[in-house]
Amino acid sequence: MDGGVVLTVADRIATLKTSGVISSEVADASLKAVDWLKNNHIDTETDNCQMFVTHLAMSLERIMSGEQVEGLPQEMMEEVRSSKGYQAAVEFTQYLEQLVGKQLPVEERDYILLHLAVLMEVGGRCD
Repeated sequence: MDGGVVLTVADRIATLKTSGVISSEVADASLKAVDWLKNNHIDTETDNCQMFVTHLAMSLERIMSGEQVEGLPQEMMEEVRSSKGYQAAVEFTQYLEQLVGKQLPVEERDYILLHLAVLMEVGGRCD
């Protein structure tokens, strides 16, 4: 063993919260999003999925603060829409909208769809 500490996805969210990167509201929503992923048979403790959840938490913080990001090229989104993980990714974004009580901006939603669809493309697992 390398002596390093292994952080769970919940630890990562807690670290973002205590360091002031995300609010308590976003931390709570992120933990609920992790539960959704687990309930949909996604291994949330892999490095790729933990990275996704970290980006998701930061995305939710931007959404709650009204910060905007640049959108993805439409060609890329067409490819995402044709992936086998797309429908589940859409369901996830709808769940996120319920959690935060507002519609996700198209640009943020598209990034979430892209990353989650890619993770699900590898067999419904984040590895």
